[in-house]
Amino acid sequence: MISSVSLSALLPRTDITRVHFTPGRPAPRHTSDGLTLLREAIAHVQVFVVRTERGVPTRVIRPLSPSELDTHQLVPPLTAYAWGFTQQDGDQPPRTYLLVTAQHEVRAPYPDEDIEFWGQHGPVRNGREIPDRRPPKPVSAAAPAPAPRPAKPHPPKPKPRPDGRAGKKGPKNKGRKRR
Repeated sequence: MISSVSLSALLPRTDITRVHFTPGRPAPRHTSDGLTLLREAIAHVQVFVVRTERGVPTRVIRPLSPSELDTHQLVPPLTAYAWGFTQQDGDQPPRTYLLVTAQHEVRAPYPDEDIEFWGQHGPVRNGREIPDRRPPKPVSAAAPAPAPRPAKPHPPKPKPRPDGRAGKKGPKNKGRKRR
């Protein structure tokens, strides 16, 4: 039985079984063999584009659509395709695999190597992704606009004086008094 595993949790681990499909390897570990395997898998599971640093996959960039899975999408020292899964056969304990297909040599991180691993939204520390920003919310249908607020009433006009004259009683500024 095969089940997918979160890729951002697998990238920093050194205890998993890594299967690298790179140009320097003979068949069945060549880049073309890895692409063939990923084409079969992408119909059922998600395959991701990952960024590599010094030959080590360090960051999950985005999921891949089946039409994009080709060698011309891979930038030799920078990107690779990856898929992580757990396989259990019969009574044997489950084994976790990380399959990486690249146009350049890919390796596992050294245990004491100082490389910052990233998930989709932030750095991965102790196998957990710590987002530095919130994941984008899915776009939903436009919400109806709120009803316009009623206009504020104007202050009332001053009433006319009892003797029939309109307006205020006199000028506000009566001039400066001299001492």
